Amino acid sequence: MNDVADDPKAARPERHERRAASVSAPYGPLPLADYPEGRIPAVPGHRHPTGDGVAPTASAEDGLGPDGEPFGGEAVLAEDGGAPAHSRLAAPADARIAPTRREGAWAVRVYDPASAARQAFGG
Repeated sequence: MNDVADDPKAARPERHERRAASVSAPYGPLPLADYPEGRIPAVPGHRHPTGDGVAPTASAEDGLGPDGEPFGGEAVLAEDGGAPAHSRLAAPADARIAPTRREGAWAVRVYDPASAARQAFGG
């Protein structure tokens, strides 16, 4: 019996394809960038850390939307723990902004499906 499940060498191309698809997914590692200073190129508004999370400040015209609703002013968002595709803060062009806390400091992680790294990925 020469089943792919029993032959690691035969299973390698399938594993490679799954890994490449996972890495290059719209909200996978390739479109991910960290911006600890709060300024995100091509995303309007500004974010700054607070004691309880990250506070995005924007105008209604900026198109930022916690929980899918565009807002003007400031909101405080903590880590939501969900998948990046369902992050509470959506930005223009399908980008998602996810607050995160690392080494005691708040930052935002930006998942941009149109990122240069994702577009250039060849597998």
